[in-house]
Order: sequence, then C-alpha cells, then structure tokens
Amino acid sequence: MNVHKNARLTLRRRQELVTRREAGTPLKGVARSFDVSIRTARKWWTRYQAEGSAGLQDRSSRPHVSRDGAEAHGRGNLGPGPVLVPEH
Repeated sequence: MNVHKNARLTLRRRQELVTRREAGTPLKGVARSFDVSIRTARKWWTRYQAEGSAGLQDRSSRPHVSRDGAEAHGRGNLGPGPVLVPEH
C-alpha cells in the first residue's frame, strides 16, 4: 500500500515512535519530536499495544460497509431495475 501523500509517519517512523515510547519517553514528548498530534501518537501506540508490529502497518481508509448497502445487492447507485411484464 502506498503511503498517503500527507502522512507524517511512515512505517519506519511509527516503529521509531513506539521504540521511544517503550524507552519511557512521555507521549507528549514523542508526539512533539515527530511533529504529530498527541492523538496521532496515541493511535499508533495503542495499535502497537493491541496488535504488535502488525498494528503499525498502513490500513485502507475505504469504508468496510457501504452506507445504503446497495453494492451488496448488486444495484450500485442505479436505483431499482426495470419491471418485467410476463408475455401471454
């Protein structure tokens, strides 16, 4: 997966963030040194704690489920299909 063009942290930088946090650096200090928000630093730290190194991998930002579920029914956003009239 490609790194988002505005991403401050690559996989390698996320690993560095976790290493510093494990060494006892406060979260606020880690965030400041990587020029990210505390929220972002906490997100990566929490994922690492829950999933280990796998939690530092990039994830898709695509929704898991569509809002109306239309794709699941094969309709997409086209609305209802044509009405079929039986021939006699």
